[in-house]
Amino acid sequence: MRLTPETKEFLLLCHESDGRASMRDLRLKTSLTENQRQHQFTKLEKEGYIKIERTPLLTDNGTEMKIAVLTAKAHEQINSGMLRSEVYERKIRPDLVEMADTLEELLTANDELAKQLADTQEYISMILYPVLHALQRDTIRHRKALGAEFGPQVAAIEVRGDEMQEYIALAKSESPVSAPVEDE
Repeated sequence: MRLTPETKEFLLLCHESDGRASMRDLRLKTSLTENQRQHQFTKLEKEGYIKIERTPLLTDNGTEMKIAVLTAKAHEQINSGMLRSEVYERKIRPDLVEMADTLEELLTANDELAKQLADTQEYISMILYPVLHALQRDTIRHRKALGAEFGPQVAAIEVRGDEMQEYIALAKSESPVSAPVEDE
């Protein structure tokens, strides 16, 4: 079989896609034209390098989409170095470099998120929890005092904004962590 650049590109995509490539994959991920793709399907099936399967999904013109599935013969030839050429090397190397760059970016972003999470946890435990605890304690105390004085007429007591600011200022002054609190 004559191994043209189109044949190499077709087989390479099938190989990189775990031995299967649909007509859609070949259209989107190769530079092959419609005629070149059809020719490669026919040629490679005739030579015994692929089997053609059809999906139950229909194409725009109402036919079932073709899938090229590499045969044992194709896997054997590819594993023995059939695609080891300029086309193969050019396609593989940039992917590895791109993957390494993406991994570095993800690791950096992960480190930043971990630091933000630790800062947030510290702010909650050192600032917000003491404020909430103080509010609960004072609310209970106020309800008891008002309940004794006014009886069951007091159903709920709201904390005013200026009281909340006092509690936050108190918590900040007693805490070793200083974090900004947004006004409501």
